[in-house]
Amino acid sequence: MKYLHPILILSLAIHFGIVTGQSRQSDNSNNFYSSIKNYDLSCLWTADSILAEDREGGRQKIKRFEPLGYIDTNYQRFFIRIISVTRKKDNPYEYFVSGKTKIKDNICSFQGTIKVSNADTGRTEEFPLLKVGAVTCEVLFSEDKNLPNSGIIQGKLTSYFIIDWKGKMRYDAIMYVADNFYNNQFKGTWTSYKTKTSIICNWGDYCQPAGKSPIILEALSYPNCNLRSEKPHQKTTPKFNSLQHQKQLGLCIY
Repeated sequence: MKYLHPILILSLAIHFGIVTGQSRQSDNSNNFYSSIKNYDLSCLWTADSILAEDREGGRQKIKRFEPLGYIDTNYQRFFIRIISVTRKKDNPYEYFVSGKTKIKDNICSFQGTIKVSNADTGRTEEFPLLKVGAVTCEVLFSEDKNLPNSGIIQGKLTSYFIIDWKGKMRYDAIMYVADNFYNNQFKGTWTSYKTKTSIICNWGDYCQPAGKSPIILEALSYPNCNLRSEKPHQKTTPKFNSLQHQKQLGLCIY
């Protein structure tokens, strides 16, 4: 596959407005809600590395990139890092979460919950030994009220997982090499404590949900942000000379 020049990518995005998603349809689907409580889902949201697999049996452990996010209708770059996830002892469908968000130079810590609302599993012909599944969750994160420009994040998160032949749940990185690979897709809102105004807030692993404009944002500028620290961060010029760079930038057009 030849990699497209960023200007050409922008032109295609503007002209066609196309964002295609990885197909995650299984050959059959079964309700997995009653069984999902037997698994700890924290590995889906806090993994620093994932195990990529393909149809030829190839397997490789790779570093997981930071989620790609945006906020408001001007598609301001939004960063989020989930640092800690703990399943509640009295409710196996609910998880206590803490982490940090960043918009421009403003960093906020947050706490909140992720609640499982639905889960399904199935199998595919390509990977008959693996059970593939999706879990839909309700998200409610409250940023620290004592920090400037803070608010509440609320919405739905869809995460994809696999259960291997040993019965272990893992982050679904099947076909990671596919151009349109994605996971952990969040669609929701951020509501200011001060003004009570709600604006769109979306993020996802490797590809952002909803619309062509996020692609344009990513191609223009990719701030190098590490929420493990609160040191100043500099913008870097985006590179397009490898598939991993394209994935990191969320360039999901073909």
